[in-house]
Amino acid sequence: MANLCTQCGSDISESAIICALCDGTAQNAESWHSTVFESAVATWPSAATASSSISFAPTLATDSDLKGIGGWLILQVIALALAPLFDLAGIYSNLNFLYGVTYQPLLAARPGLAFLILFQAATNATFLIALIGLNFLFYKTRRSFPRTMITYLVAAFVVALCNHLWTMHFYSSVTWTGVFQRFIAASIWVPYFLQSRRVGQTFVD
Repeated sequence: MANLCTQCGSDISESAIICALCDGTAQNAESWHSTVFESAVATWPSAATASSSISFAPTLATDSDLKGIGGWLILQVIALALAPLFDLAGIYSNLNFLYGVTYQPLLAARPGLAFLILFQAATNATFLIALIGLNFLFYKTRRSFPRTMITYLVAAFVVALCNHLWTMHFYSSVTWTGVFQRFIAASIWVPYFLQSRRVGQTFVD
């Protein structure tokens, strides 16, 4: 079997001892291939090292990842920004109905209707003040925000129900849409504020 140079791997005649190309020493081809293979294997990372360097375990969210305005709380940012505008529009509509010339004959024909409109204006004004306070507590991440928000949601549903029943005394065909919306809102957000980890980690001041 031909010899191979230990330096450059070139073929060397069986009688030669030194490689004419690089002055490397001659070595039997079978031994040369074995040496190269063993050298390559020695440089490979072991299975234990490779498995320890690559991890396929999922990264789980920690409590610190849940702190701050994010997730479902972004919907509250939108709701708290828009709700005062709806209450302002409601107050304007109520006062226009009470004092507008167009509606005076209707108020005169339906005794007690003016008290219903006045009740709606008062509740809208109360909720407007409450929403201003809730926005303050929300952006200051006050600890009292979740329970105050729960109180607001429950109160809004109760007032909507009372307003609807009172309105039915004058207009029996009025729909239950407003009451249903308040009920759905309370059903979703009250459990959220009671159980959410993000709420517990965010509102701590």
